[in-house]
Parts: sequence; C-alpha cells; structure tokens
Amino acid sequence: MSEKDKMVLESLISDDSSLDKSVKNDFLTLFHHEELHKKQYLIKKGTFTHPIAFLAEGILRSFEINSKGEEITTMFFEAPCFVMDISAYLENKTTQINVEALTFSRVYKTHLHLLYTSINHNLLFNKIFRTILEKTICASRYKSSSFLLYTAEERYKYFVKEHPNIYKTIPQYYIASYLGIKPPSLSRIRSRLRYDMTA
Repeated sequence: MSEKDKMVLESLISDDSSLDKSVKNDFLTLFHHEELHKKQYLIKKGTFTHPIAFLAEGILRSFEINSKGEEITTMFFEAPCFVMDISAYLENKTTQINVEALTFSRVYKTHLHLLYTSINHNLLFNKIFRTILEKTICASRYKSSSFLLYTAEERYKYFVKEHPNIYKTIPQYYIASYLGIKPPSLSRIRSRLRYDMTA
C-alpha cells in the first residue's frame, strides 16, 4: 500500500485519536490491492463473496435491473470511500446489487466474513469498523430522503454541486438513471438551467 493511500485510508477508518497506530496498521493488513478496469465488477449480484473495499482511485456505480430489463443506477462511489453490501451479509443472503467500475479504479479489498472474524479476535477493530459503517450509512442517507423531499431539478443541482467530478466524467444517462428520470427529462432540465443562467 502506498504511503498516500495509507494516509487517506487511516483518516477514514478512525476518528479516534486514542487508537494506537499499530492497531490501524494491523487492520490495514486485512486488505489487498486490486485494479479494476472500466465495466469490471467489484460486486456481482447473486454471489456469496460479500467484499468490502476501500476505493482509492476512480468512480464506481451500483445498479440493479428492473422488471423491464433496464439498469437502474442506485449509487455512485468516488474515491476515497468504502463500498460494500452489508445488509446482504448480515441477512446471510447473496449480494443484492451490482457494483462496476465506470473508470479505471484501484481498490483495497477484503471480505466481510474475514473482517468479522478479526473483530472477534481484536475488539479494537470493532471501533474502526463502526466508523466505516457510520460513514457509509451517512453517505447513502441523502439518496433515500431526496426522492421524497426534492424535485428532479433540485436533485440534479445538488448532484452537480456535490459531485462535480462524477458529473464531468461519466455519461449523462447514468446520472439520469440515478436521479430517477429518463435522459430526455435530464436534457430538458439542463437546457432550462442554461437558459436561466443566460437570461
């Protein structure tokens, strides 16, 4: 693991300054480096592998396939962050989502069963993993509430503001899917906003 990746990962895995550096280092040894090329899967629906990965570089998306056979983008992941399907593991189910790379990506990956086994042997790991879970839950909370509280245009404006790199990097049809609208609707929103800016 490069020193840069290590520093970023250490900053994410614990906000507790009382944790000894050696504990963090021991935790990091559970993860191994992998490279993902565009369209390559990190998680594939229907498997029991249950990986957890630290995304060090790149952009990923999670998606599901609806009854019409359409891919519905449910989340984007931009480095640095953690990626996992924790609910499938806790419920002892196969993974319920697909996660694929939208750009060349680098991850540090382990498996949830190995992580939980390690937690049972080292209770300090539990503090680190709790921090990871809290950050992951907070990152996904906005998506759940935004569909109830905001219009498609408001969701789009928030997305552009919060994720400018994703907005500039990936195809617009992925963003439309994530926002819960069709590409023509997104085009109309973008045109209207451009007109408002020039009016």
